[in-house]
Amino acid sequence: MKRFFYSLPFSLILCCSLIAQKHDYNWVMGAATIVDTFPRFEIISMQFGQPDITFDTLPMHGRYRFNSCSGTYSDAEGVLRYYSNGKAIYDTTGQIMLYGDSLNYSWLWEKVSQSYPASNALVPLPDPKSPENFSYVIHGIIDTGDFFAGLLLVLDPILYSKIDLTANNGKGAVIEKNIEITSANFENLTVVQHGNGRDWWIIGAEFYAHKFHIALLAEDGVSLHSVVELPYPYGDTIRTFGFLTFSQDGRYLARINTSIGLWIYEFDRCTGTFVDHRFLPFEEPIVEPGNGTIGDLEFSPSGQYLYILNNAPCYQVDLWAEPLKLIELPLLGEPKPYCNTGRAIAQLAPDGKIYVSPIGSGLCLHVVEYPDLPAPDCQFVINAFDLPVFNHNGLVHYPNYRLGPLVGSDCDTISTSIVTPINEVPHIRVWPNPVRGLLGVEITMPDYRNAALYLRLFDAMGHEVHVHRFAPYSYIYQMDTSHLPGGVYTLQLQDGSRVIAVEQVVVME
Repeated sequence: MKRFFYSLPFSLILCCSLIAQKHDYNWVMGAATIVDTFPRFEIISMQFGQPDITFDTLPMHGRYRFNSCSGTYSDAEGVLRYYSNGKAIYDTTGQIMLYGDSLNYSWLWEKVSQSYPASNALVPLPDPKSPENFSYVIHGIIDTGDFFAGLLLVLDPILYSKIDLTANNGKGAVIEKNIEITSANFENLTVVQHGNGRDWWIIGAEFYAHKFHIALLAEDGVSLHSVVELPYPYGDTIRTFGFLTFSQDGRYLARINTSIGLWIYEFDRCTGTFVDHRFLPFEEPIVEPGNGTIGDLEFSPSGQYLYILNNAPCYQVDLWAEPLKLIELPLLGEPKPYCNTGRAIAQLAPDGKIYVSPIGSGLCLHVVEYPDLPAPDCQFVINAFDLPVFNHNGLVHYPNYRLGPLVGSDCDTISTSIVTPINEVPHIRVWPNPVRGLLGVEITMPDYRNAALYLRLFDAMGHEVHVHRFAPYSYIYQMDTSHLPGGVYTLQLQDGSRVIAVEQVVVME
């Protein structure tokens, strides 16, 4: 196994209000072929939580390629448990998991030798009843005979599969597979945590239609909750729809038609109902029909900004402003050898940045560096992050695993009944210590949605020499100490002006 090391201003690691929730600790990606002798065509796990980001190569045995679909699941402690290319589920030895073959079985599964073409149509979830022992995969079958003509990818039906993580000597086994949740022609699917902080809402939007299908994953399994109609004007032009995405607080769901406009629906996580909506009409199509579709939508950590990441002009929308309007993003960065400037799948990471995979193969990811700043200060940089292997279209598609309950609401049955464990009292962990150069900082919080968390470093005289503001739901930071004089420093974690945790750091000469 080869390991690569890359340095980032922020690293990633995940946690939640009651127990560690590092289910998105690993991001598996790459572009493996049936013949694995091509240079830089490998599967890698992009691992977060170290002072430097690490890349481990992963084995993958069997007759299927790995490229466009990148499904990954880690347990609550961040240990990789399985990954998928949408056609099979693989254990950590690279073998197809017991009974894990024939995922999303259809005509496309039979006809295409490469991986499944829709990375954002596969979402791994912890089992609400026994998350340490079981996991669910929510996924959809691509159902269009025009796939090879380059037309839209339509899902029908939406399915689930269930995995026993303890079976087969801990390598896992699929115990339920390709079980239908609901059937229609869907543009896409998305999930968000229930207001009780345990269950999950699963939502599919019908293709060119007003209807939303809402299902619930609860302790007793998966069931269809309701089918509702919402305002959604649409036209006849093909290749004009986009994806669904929830804000990190689970309050808003964004849906787009690139010829018509953008809809922002307000969602009640307790009842699984939509309560309001806003609409931003487009004066003209933001993507010319016939020249490709939207790449993806993604919210900033605070939920103030929504990013429309096309394989065309990209936009930011300030959702706290009235009226809503499109603000075109300047594309920063430079072309690089073997990198691709197109935009495909976007994922908000817990370092507060948005990573975007290219369309086609490339050795780079694009990055929105500061998504909670207005354009152009948000800095959308093309080819900003180098990869050690080629990645083809795919990127992991994760919900906010650390969202937690709606504290004090009628459906909050967790935070009011469970005493916070002592290890969830706010504290700071640093490494290495003593340090010279990069210092990794990990904070532990009962609630990561706080938008006023500051990390402040003071010298022996009490002078502040560094400050960092954590984005909501993030808790790993990488600090450069190479410019500081040697000595003992005090690191404080502050909630607003209140000091909630303290750690000593020794900087070597």
